[in-house]
Amino acid sequence: MIASGLSFRGNIGLLDASFDEHLVSSATGMVDKSGIELRRAPDMTMGLGLLWEHELANGAFLVTNVSYTWKDDYYISASTSVIKPNYGGGAESFNPSKVDAFGLLDTSINYETESWSISIFGKNLTDENYFMSFLDVGGNVVATGAGDTTAVYAPGL
Repeated sequence: MIASGLSFRGNIGLLDASFDEHLVSSATGMVDKSGIELRRAPDMTMGLGLLWEHELANGAFLVTNVSYTWKDDYYISASTSVIKPNYGGGAESFNPSKVDAFGLLDTSINYETESWSISIFGKNLTDENYFMSFLDVGGNVVATGAGDTTAVYAPGL
């Protein structure tokens, strides 16, 4: 507690997620996937928050919360190295399932009694766009070679 009714929280997460050896059977034989990034495994995450609680004269509480969370780059699909043809010649590495690092700012103000509460809150106040889910069926459509990619973004402002 910093002052009467005011609390601070903070956290940092560091992750070194990898396979020592990861061989997968495929139609053409064994494939070594030891170098791929694991899904939803950012190297670093961080969170900061402030919480203020104030008791009112009628016994109810006014509670205010502000929090910021941050995530490093991560992938949301099983394949982390997709090659996209470069129409000028050659190919370039491209992966539409990579989520770039982002931070989220959330806040709330609550009026709380013993029996009920009223809240006003805001989520993702920095209006960050990031993938929640991703589906690439292009690599699975063998007969025609045609496919589709679908991504769902997190709700913003």
